[in-house]
Amino acid sequence: YQRRVHGTFSAFSTYVAVALRNAHLFKFAQFEQKKAQIMLELTHTLSSSVLDANKLLNTVMENARKLTDADRCALYIVDKDNQEMEYHMSSSNNQCIRVPLNTGIAGHVAVTGEIVNLEDAYTDPRFDPSADTIDGYISRSLLTMPVRYENNIVAVAQLMNKQESSRFTTEDEEIFVAFSTYVGVSLRTCKQHSELMKAKRKNDVLVDVLAKLSCTDLRKGDDEIIDKVAEGIKGLLQADRCTVFVVDEERRELVSKVAQNTGGREIRISMNEGIAGEVARTGNVLNIRDVYADPRFNQEVDKKFGYVTKCMLTMPIKYTGEVLAVAQVLNKTNLDNPYFNKEDEELLEYFCMFAGITLANSRLYSFVLKAGQQAMHLLEQTETAGNVDRPLPLHDTISDSVIQSYREISVSEKELKYFKSYEFDIHSYKNAPVDSEKQRKVIPMIVHLFEDIGAVDHFSVDIDTLYKFIIRVSSMYRSVPYHNFFHAVDTTQTAYVLIKNVENKINLDVLDKFVLLTTCLVHDIDHMGLNNNFHLKADTPMGILSSASGTPSVLEVHHCNLAIQVLSDPRYNIFRNLDSTQLRSSFKSLVECILATDMAKHNELCTQFVETPPSGSSGKGLLLKMLVKSADISNVAKPFEIARQWAIAVTEEFHSQGDMEKQHGLQVAPLFDRAKAELPDSQIGFIDFVGTKFFSMLADWHYGLKFLLDNLNKNRNEWVTLRDKHRSIRFKQGGEGSVLASG
Repeated sequence: YQRRVHGTFSAFSTYVAVALRNAHLFKFAQFEQKKAQIMLELTHTLSSSVLDANKLLNTVMENARKLTDADRCALYIVDKDNQEMEYHMSSSNNQCIRVPLNTGIAGHVAVTGEIVNLEDAYTDPRFDPSADTIDGYISRSLLTMPVRYENNIVAVAQLMNKQESSRFTTEDEEIFVAFSTYVGVSLRTCKQHSELMKAKRKNDVLVDVLAKLSCTDLRKGDDEIIDKVAEGIKGLLQADRCTVFVVDEERRELVSKVAQNTGGREIRISMNEGIAGEVARTGNVLNIRDVYADPRFNQEVDKKFGYVTKCMLTMPIKYTGEVLAVAQVLNKTNLDNPYFNKEDEELLEYFCMFAGITLANSRLYSFVLKAGQQAMHLLEQTETAGNVDRPLPLHDTISDSVIQSYREISVSEKELKYFKSYEFDIHSYKNAPVDSEKQRKVIPMIVHLFEDIGAVDHFSVDIDTLYKFIIRVSSMYRSVPYHNFFHAVDTTQTAYVLIKNVENKINLDVLDKFVLLTTCLVHDIDHMGLNNNFHLKADTPMGILSSASGTPSVLEVHHCNLAIQVLSDPRYNIFRNLDSTQLRSSFKSLVECILATDMAKHNELCTQFVETPPSGSSGKGLLLKMLVKSADISNVAKPFEIARQWAIAVTEEFHSQGDMEKQHGLQVAPLFDRAKAELPDSQIGFIDFVGTKFFSMLADWHYGLKFLLDNLNKNRNEWVTLRDKHRSIRFKQGGEGSVLASG
């Protein structure tokens, strides 16, 4: 019996096992069918709402809730750029709350990608109960899972309170994993569509604003541009307000005359204060989400205008690295994104680049217009002050009869010998009646110097062309007290003397001498009697050009340009027979030598001469610079009576510049102030600070130049005697005054 029962039970259990297995398979098949059916329905639902963000989120949360039989569903959209999550709740009527990325269990899942299934959320220390406090909800069981797209976590779903059970099952997890694949794709598609639409809208706004900027009338000044910039930024970034502060470097302030919603009142703040001040000083971008928590924010501004600033994006408006203005954008109006993000920063930076160009163009227009007006005024004054003649136009032709008249001037051998000595006094020719034969005699005498160095024969220089060249150059000098054509003649004659004194020390060929004399003749061409500093301070057209090109050598560059212009004219081209190599080196040497006469480069040139003194055939380029410079400032080392007359001339030129600086409200240096400068003191000062060291250096290099230092020391003693004499006279008279006239 037992064997029969055992056999029967064994057979029965087999049938039961098969039945149970079939039941399990049937249930699994039903689950898979249900899952497939749900997925099919969800796919259709998601595809119809994928381009509407709010509709898509609600669809996802509602279907996730139904799939897992949950009471509620929350969806956290991950924003890794801002290290935040957008918190959406299925029962919150599209309400969105932004929370830090590491907040609660959702933040943990967003970072780690783990699935967290809890029976009691309040027992887990990672749980953030603040979400429950929003509407008094109590979370118990929680299923928190990542939503991925291409292995990146784009969202986190949090299902709350499993209905009719104490916790969510593994089936719920499986269903949602399958569901999340479609959700990830849909969220990504929706985001891409949203980004494309935003980009299109912003591009439309940007194009519109840039079109308005490009059509701005620069003649109306900065205010119209700033107004358009502020309106453009406000629309571009969906901001409530925008203020553009213009940098006032002179007062170290930021000023806005068109601040929006201020009733037309001007806002003026120090560059050393506040957020805008820091951006103006540093050129950095500041993006602040809670300005009242930032100690740099001045809350008094809000109180003054009855406004509450929440978030703020502040960015410099630059042009070529210089901060011209500061754009300050306040309070996002887009509730879905209440803070300024990286995208806003990039967009504003792009816009500010164009705004900077427009603002710079406006300023340049105003600057040039003002400079032009000042230049015309200066020109009028210059032409009437001190009998300053304008050079003849370059296109004027020098007739053959004029050349012949100069060639017929008789110069005796005795006079030529005197002209080639260091004792030659140019003032006897300079002070002769204007255009008299004695004044005109210096031109054939200069021609003789070119013949004497062998340039005329060696390079087959046409004599008529040489005469035309010298006559043309003479006509391009102005009748200023010092930097006139007679200073050029004196410099050229002195350079000739120096050549003769150094020939046994260094090998100068005919081309070197030719270029040296030519350079001396043109080195101060069209000098206005106003130095480099004046042109830069007064913003004359030449000063503006030099500032823009980054060189302080205003006049020297001008002299170079005119010299090249004259020598490039076939009528005056005394270099016409030089080959291409000689021509290139000649122009290079000419330009370098003229630029070296800028006193701002004096120390640099002297240091170079001491460190690598010319010797033999090496260092000729440096020597030519030093010879031109020596001849240029040699007046202090000439015989005293010659030096004294040059000192009077240069001081009068300085005083004329000082008078003009006073008229234009510019700062006047004591040396240029007619009421302060004294002739002996100025000459002693120049000798002590420049002359002694310079001519000592030349004397140390070659004994043939020691006579310059000897004359300089004699002249200093004469100036000291003259200074003491005048001080004694002034002391006896009990008064003060300039000693220029009696010097």
